[in-house]
Amino acid sequence: MKNDRIRSVETRSPQWALT
Repeated sequence: MKNDRIRSVETRSPQWALT
């Protein structure tokens, strides 16, 4: 699981936080 990438997108798309 690449949390580093999800964290970057989390700031732009809160929807990714659900992943």
